[in-house]
Amino acid sequence: MPKKTLILIALAISPAAALAAPSPTAVSIAADPMIVTYGSPLALSGAVTPAGSVKVSVSSQACVKGQAQQSPLNVTSTAQGAWSATVTPGSRTMYQAKAKSTNSPTVTVQVRPQVALAKVGSHRFRTRVSVAQSFGAKIALFQKQTSAGWKTVKSVVLVELASGNGTIVSGKTFRSGIRAHKTVRILLTQRQVGECYLAGTSNSISS
Repeated sequence: MPKKTLILIALAISPAAALAAPSPTAVSIAADPMIVTYGSPLALSGAVTPAGSVKVSVSSQACVKGQAQQSPLNVTSTAQGAWSATVTPGSRTMYQAKAKSTNSPTVTVQVRPQVALAKVGSHRFRTRVSVAQSFGAKIALFQKQTSAGWKTVKSVVLVELASGNGTIVSGKTFRSGIRAHKTVRILLTQRQVGECYLAGTSNSISS
């Protein structure tokens, strides 16, 4: 083949080859924060090596059985290789990033139930718990603050109240003979919330 033809072929191929991003050899992933309250978002971030702009697919696996699995979240890393995404886990969730055929390690995010407490009348209180599964028949502890710490005043058996958009609300309106002007809260222990959540507490209010 004439030398001139070889030079023309090389010039035609070189620009495309220069634009082709190298295949990643490593992908990292981190979550901030590592623990959230149900319904709160968190940031996932990481980097691909070598640095380059490539598609990064983030998959998730939730703890709650039957919880709708989210489709992989696709983002594009920057020219420096950095990528980021915002997610809202519904229960303890494991995340993993993938760039081309390279997978990151997994990162696991923990979730606390969203627990609310309100006074609705004289010696009457209302609690609501929002998570991705029913907490009906779970036992919540109504507690008051003392000089020695929190003391349980009453055990409250929750009932399922409503559901929608993947969230199930459980709760109860209950009475307590506790004296006025005491600081009180609701506690859900680890035994009650199970393996997919961390123990949770409500806001503190005055009785």
